[in-house]
Amino acid sequence: MSDEDSADSDVRPADPVAAGDTAGYGTIELEANGLSFECLVEQPATDANDAGDLAVCLHGFPDDAGSMVPVLDALSESGYTAVAPYMRGYAPTDPAPDGEYTAEALGTDANALLDVAADHFDRDGERVLVGHDWGAVATYAAAAANPDAMDRLVAMAVPPRFEALLTRYPKQVLRSWYMWLFQVPGFPEQALRWRDFEFVEFLWGLWSPGWDYSRSRIESVKATMARGDTVEHALAYYRQIVGGGLKEMVFHGPPSPDEGPAIEVPALLITGARDGCIGTDLYDEAERAFDAPCRVLRVSDAGHFVHQERPALVGDEIRRFLDGA
Repeated sequence: MSDEDSADSDVRPADPVAAGDTAGYGTIELEANGLSFECLVEQPATDANDAGDLAVCLHGFPDDAGSMVPVLDALSESGYTAVAPYMRGYAPTDPAPDGEYTAEALGTDANALLDVAADHFDRDGERVLVGHDWGAVATYAAAAANPDAMDRLVAMAVPPRFEALLTRYPKQVLRSWYMWLFQVPGFPEQALRWRDFEFVEFLWGLWSPGWDYSRSRIESVKATMARGDTVEHALAYYRQIVGGGLKEMVFHGPPSPDEGPAIEVPALLITGARDGCIGTDLYDEAERAFDAPCRVLRVSDAGHFVHQERPALVGDEIRRFLDGA
């Protein structure tokens, strides 16, 4: 069952353009699923009720772990130890040794990180997986593969079974133009690096119109993309999911939103109503992917980077969800 809500509020952070800056946050390396993950960490707030709860928060593209800082803050205020890794292939995290950047590989990473982080920080309470964009894809894959690995999930900006929805929403095929562009050999690498990653800023402006993001946040993302072969690895995410999907369509026809294992984990799904990357209408059928309670939250004054654009509102909604409200 899915309850659809619309959220709007005049409440914004004191410095909205600084949401997502990482100064003062601790880092740690965690070995999970054969990879070394560089992670931002925030421990429970001093006045919070620490019940041993854990959250792993996964970023998307073009982004890095710093985008999850507003979520780390919200979770720590609720007594969670919150960990935000740089995803596989995003330096300084290791690249995939086998070159695999599929949704299944990302989901395996996520479940392994939950286990490793719980052991490292001695957390034996509730486990929550939070994902944005590609992090949401990883979250769905992790929950479908092992629903017992987590107690709840939060997924932002990408609906479940997105690949199956593409053929049902023709406008989304146009919104996803960049995915088709990324299939061209060689050119996307050059386009992303052109003029100090100006294409990254173009995508942020297109996907979250009107968002006054901070220079430090965008420069952090550019620095991440500039390290090693991060660009090549980030593009491999798209090439493998689109390539695999096209082969499946050729041999078996378009996928159905009803196909695949149902997710048996209670979920909060968050979408920005002004998202220029993935239309909020794709969430109309989100409950079809779940055999557990699923609530869809539409934030009217936000785009694709909803957790950074409206950190106070999103943080409050996540806390309400984790408290069972």
